[in-house]
Amino acid sequence: MLTSGNLETESLCLRPVTEADAHSVWLLHSDSRTNRCNPAGPLTDPSKAAEQAREWAANWSADGHGYWALEQLHVPGVVSWWTGTHFPGVTPFTTSRRR
Repeated sequence: MLTSGNLETESLCLRPVTEADAHSVWLLHSDSRTNRCNPAGPLTDPSKAAEQAREWAANWSADGHGYWALEQLHVPGVVSWWTGTHFPGVTPFTTSRRR
């Protein structure tokens, strides 16, 4: 269900990135394993992660879309990022389960 800009299932929450996510941005973007295909390489300065989190949060305020944080509801901390867009009143994506 989509609530307050968040999309939740029983175990996950997809929500806009906030400035409070700076540490999670650092953990993900300073890891060489998650930057193997990034031509800029991993972040080397934690202050750049804080700057990036501020920019991503500002995108939501200014443009109404931006990076998403994917959290496990029963485990604290961000587990992934999604760069899709969000437009007010429109479900950002649909999912289907196939067997």
